[in-house]
Amino acid sequence: STKAAHFFGERALMSNEPRAATITVVSNEAKVLVLDRIAFNLLLGPLEDIIKAQEEGQKRSSALGK
Repeated sequence: STKAAHFFGERALMSNEPRAATITVVSNEAKVLVLDRIAFNLLLGPLEDIIKAQEEGQKRSSALGK
């Protein structure tokens, strides 16, 4: 199945396993940026922390009725 995505490879970052996806770019205007695990963690921190923070933010928004 084909699906548009803004990012991919998150499972590989979290599980330290090879990626499970094949990516095909079909746009002449698409830009692809690559970060290895070390660069990702240095720039953004561990992905698990990002996901937890996002989930907590969504829970707070729901609690506030937003």
